[in-house]
Amino acid sequence: MPLYDADTDLFFVAGKGEATVRVYEALPATPAGYQELAPAGSDQLARGACLVPKRALDLMANEVDRVLKATATAVVPVGFYVPRARRIFHEDLPGHPLDHARHRHRRLARRQEQRPRPRKASAYR
Repeated sequence: MPLYDADTDLFFVAGKGEATVRVYEALPATPAGYQELAPAGSDQLARGACLVPKRALDLMANEVDRVLKATATAVVPVGFYVPRARRIFHEDLPGHPLDHARHRHRRLARRQEQRPRPRKASAYR
């Protein structure tokens, strides 16, 4: 099951019947187009997988993604972290909690500008 996160350009491959979740970073400038990162494994075989929404991540621990891996008896969360020395929020990591609010304000402003308005003269014909 391929999963893709557009914010971090990471894609995850969690195959049915496999215990590891492989992680790749999309790098269009390289000849291969991707680079394999450290896989995350467990002793339980996967039956399904999905990405957790960004709101549920632990940003203060520098978690960039979390995959929920469904097994035969449980749902196992597998977190992916950026190794940093201190447990503070770093601006270079995507997923700032205020990004959604900032972008929402801009989207609403664009919608207001793009909305067609009826002419007064055409309304009375």
